[in-house]
Parts: sequence; C-alpha cells; structure tokens
Amino acid sequence: MQTGPSVKKRLGQVENETAPVSHSAPSETEVSETKYSETDSLFIEDEEDRNTHPILKRKVEKVTKYDRDYIWGLVQDQFRREGFSETASEIAMTDFERIYQYALDNVRFVRRAEVLAEFVFNGLYSVWNNRVRKGGG
Repeated sequence: MQTGPSVKKRLGQVENETAPVSHSAPSETEVSETKYSETDSLFIEDEEDRNTHPILKRKVEKVTKYDRDYIWGLVQDQFRREGFSETASEIAMTDFERIYQYALDNVRFVRRAEVLAEFVFNGLYSVWNNRVRKGGG
C-alpha cells in the first residue's frame, strides 16, 4: 500500500524513481572569481556619478490661460452632452474656479487637459446634484 502521491503509468511509459531530498547538505556553488575590491570601486564610481549629476524632479508647469479656457470649454460641452440647457450648464459652471483650482492643487500626474477637465466636470456635477437634492438647483 502506498502512503504518498502516486503516478499512474501509461502504456509504454516507464515509472521514474525518485529519491528523498536532503535538506541538511547545502548546495555546492563556486565563489565568483571577481575580487571584492573591484566591485567596491564600481559602487563608489556610481555614487560619485550620482553626486555630480542633479536628481531630476518633474515640475508641473503653471497652467496657462489657454489651458483654463480649454478646460472650461470641455466641461461646458460635457454638460451640454449630458442634456443640460445652456442656462443650466452656466449655472452648473458657477463653481468652476473653485473646483478647477482644487483639481490643480490635488490631482497628480495628469498628462492631458481632457483628464483634468473630466475631474472638474465630475466635481461640478456632484455640486449640481447636491443643490438639486436640497432644492436649490
């Protein structure tokens, strides 16, 4: 009677014999022929290079008036696509400056103005929905 897992033999196949694995004997590996002093100097050279080259930091450039106006237009168009009348979309846009500034201050790694416009639209749409629920929209 077998106590471990079994392997079924197929016609014409030979059963492989396995031996237990010894956990006490460490594997035999050769030590690299590279001298430690050679690798140490490589690390020192890398550190020197890092110290002489300034670390690049990504700066977010200030948004130009064109960007603001472009985003305003995108958000206004989105309200129109959502079925808002011209008057209703203008009312919804009254908090644009506040939400737009919030987006600039808090949204990171936006590569396209359209993504920022979507964030602003969602914020304004949320404000609009809150006003409507409270009876002020």
